[in-house]
Amino acid sequence: ITVKNLRNKIAKMKIEKENLVDLMKKTQIERFKKNTMSGIVYNIRTKKYQERINKISQSLPVLESRLNNLLKKKKEIGIKKKLEKTTDLNK
Repeated sequence: ITVKNLRNKIAKMKIEKENLVDLMKKTQIERFKKNTMSGIVYNIRTKKYQERINKISQSLPVLESRLNNLLKKKKEIGIKKKLEKTTDLNK
């Protein structure tokens, strides 16, 4: 996976997580303030939202770690290339 793809995936997951939190808040308002939602529907929705939030929360650190590792490797490769160029110039 490329750096660009990882960054996009991480950004999408963060946005999805924010949206899920907003949906949970709206669901709570509908259930408790407006009283327009049954308890069963409320429980189903919040359970589904929470499950997805948990999956995202577990995946994000893994993806961010992979991204950091890729960036470090790219940086190391770049440093090695610069060193090779300077040693070639010095010969």
